[in-house]
Amino acid sequence: MRRPPKYCLHKARGVAYVIVAGKQVYLPGKYGSEELKAAYLAVLSSLRANAADRDASSVPLVSFGRGPTVAELVAAFLRHAQVYYRKRGRSTGSYERFAQLIAPPLLARFHDRAAESITRADLRLVQDDLVARGLARSTINDRIGYAKQIFKWGVENDLVKPETFARIAALKGLVAGRSPAREPEPVSAPADAVVEKTAAFASQTVADLIFVLRRTGMRPGEAFRMRWRDVDRSGDVWLYYPSEWKTEHWRLARRRVVSLAAPVREVLERYVDKSPDEPIFSPRDAVRERYADKKGDVSEAVAARIERTAAEYNKNSFRRAIERAAIRVGVEPRGRTNCDTLPRRRFARKPGLRRRKSFWGARRRRRRRFTLKPPHNALSPTSARLG
Repeated sequence: MRRPPKYCLHKARGVAYVIVAGKQVYLPGKYGSEELKAAYLAVLSSLRANAADRDASSVPLVSFGRGPTVAELVAAFLRHAQVYYRKRGRSTGSYERFAQLIAPPLLARFHDRAAESITRADLRLVQDDLVARGLARSTINDRIGYAKQIFKWGVENDLVKPETFARIAALKGLVAGRSPAREPEPVSAPADAVVEKTAAFASQTVADLIFVLRRTGMRPGEAFRMRWRDVDRSGDVWLYYPSEWKTEHWRLARRRVVSLAAPVREVLERYVDKSPDEPIFSPRDAVRERYADKKGDVSEAVAARIERTAAEYNKNSFRRAIERAAIRVGVEPRGRTNCDTLPRRRFARKPGLRRRKSFWGARRRRRRRFTLKPPHNALSPTSARLG
């Protein structure tokens, strides 16, 4: 890495950002805070890890007869995580978890400390910092466990002495009712009547997708990738063999199979005309249904918009589709919604829009107006129940 980028202030949002590969990477925390500085150090560590991958003649990790610092250990682990936490050529969420959630608390306190000098008391300080941030007890225990994993990897690769990991491994996790950390709120499943009522206000594609998820117990990602080439329709009960699933790296010898009973078959038969390589449930069908006229035809502008729409659902597009249906139903919200954190300046800057604007943006202001706090988060437990 030639010259480390500096973080800058985004005056409109009041946050800091770093320009990496020509793109703005926004950093958490207020400008000038310790949380911001820790996130900035994590970005630099990630950049050093990428530079080491591109340049084989990079500076060695252990130099001048001393062990690595915490920053050097984290940078080496992130370089390893980029290669290790991959599936089918794509990076999984584990690398981002280590780079964005685990590395900043460590680097905020001990970035220039020798990794071998870290003790249980030092890791307890990181634990106290996470408690002060208001994180849930289970979240804190998970992040401390991931921090221990970095040192365990260092022992495995002869970067840290085994005594160092033995010291920090003895630190116990926070116990329910015996720590100042808050307990996570239980996520309850919505009533069947609420789900059915919401599905009735969604598009036919989204309603059928919800029905298939509830009947089969599949993860949403498995249903998003469902194609006819992966469905065996030779028997009375159809069998769906997902092309990829969450735990496939644990059971390479056993392929996952999902049984599709008669009620699910009746729903899937509506999409039997699709090609074998096309997703059965596609956002394009929902867009076509939304803008089609009484005869089922669409204009050229709508056809161009359909082509620009993604061919396959993901967790965000599916969530937004459920949120739109929940708004139409008027379901009571549970907890804090994403609308509470939206900056009002974004809506005020758009010409022709008043201060109270549509949550879904300027493109849909002609169709429907909602307040800045729609009750769209009421069905958020649906995703937890279905996947």
